[in-house]
Amino acid sequence: MLRTKFAFNIIGITLPIGIALVTVPIYIGQIGTARYGVLAIIWTLVGYLGFLDFGLSRASANALAKLVDERETERAAVLMTSLHANLLLGVIGGALLYVAGGFMLHQFVTLPDGLDAEAA
Repeated sequence: MLRTKFAFNIIGITLPIGIALVTVPIYIGQIGTARYGVLAIIWTLVGYLGFLDFGLSRASANALAKLVDERETERAAVLMTSLHANLLLGVIGGALLYVAGGFMLHQFVTLPDGLDAEAA
């Protein structure tokens, strides 16, 4: 059992790396290095904004697990509260990404002609 879980963990780590080593150069060849650089910056910004979850997804899963024997209305209340909180945080994060991303892209990155409008 332990060997199987260990093997799945190793496969789960190495398989995406192997796929990326094959596909990323092909992708860069198709879209170009400048577009891929902009895409990498956007991925970085989205990744950094992941902290806006504030652990809400784990807390929601924990609360729902504790309510497994309770009425459906109580579980629905937890789910809806989590949904509304995630929606609000997502809108705030999207607004921050729009403002900060646009600012950073135009102030700190030199883009080739024609890519500026595409990046915006």
